[in-house]
Amino acid sequence: MVKRTCLTALGLLTVIACVDGSNSLGDGGLPRPDAGPQDVGPRFDAGDTGPRFDAGDVGPRMDAGEVGPRMDAGDLDAGPEDTGILPPPRECTPGTQVSCPCAQGTGLQGCRSDGTLGCCQCPQPTEREQLACMDQGVIGTWQGVVTTPWRPPYRVQLILRDDGTYASTCLDADCVVFYYGTDGDREGREYDLFDVRSDGRGVARFAVVWSSRSQQWGDVDNLRLDADDQTLDFDFWNTWGDGRRGPIQFSLQRVAQ
Repeated sequence: MVKRTCLTALGLLTVIACVDGSNSLGDGGLPRPDAGPQDVGPRFDAGDTGPRFDAGDVGPRMDAGEVGPRMDAGDLDAGPEDTGILPPPRECTPGTQVSCPCAQGTGLQGCRSDGTLGCCQCPQPTEREQLACMDQGVIGTWQGVVTTPWRPPYRVQLILRDDGTYASTCLDADCVVFYYGTDGDREGREYDLFDVRSDGRGVARFAVVWSSRSQQWGDVDNLRLDADDQTLDFDFWNTWGDGRRGPIQFSLQRVAQ
């Protein structure tokens, strides 16, 4: 064995020559180009840096969707009937009353059976206050019976909206809600509640729509709401022809939504 000592930039390095006594180092202490591989320790290929792991081998494999227990939308508690639709919030407790301002003094605003506040009942209501009360009270969905001088009574549904439009549906065969025209939703079907008489009855008009979508306005009188705004009665008249034909009498009950 021949030892040769070389001083490098890293410090003092002791190199052991080949076993056969030949010196495998060239000038300057560096290995000769024709020298064989140096037996300096275990061989490692470039990839032999440790145990091999595939990109996915970092733990148990999980698909993108397997991030936890699966829950469908229906697994959430939607309420006693599990319909997924929450009832509208109630404004008040039925049967109670709250005070409300009037043009003269203070009135009472009753809570209706459906949990919504009725209009303000003033001790000495002005015409404007009476009309506002009635205008608010008629909004909703109504069902009941229509009676005319010309045919047996028939059942109807009438939806009155706060934008002055209505939808009409006859619930029996071969009938039209206002006897004249056609039934449907909007498309010229309008109403106008414009006055309250001294006896507290309302005065209005409804537009009847024909198949050509032309309008004919008929008069409404004797419009009456009960104190709880749960019943609606009125008389409709054909006033677009010669004279005044009718009455077509409506007797309706509010339908809870």
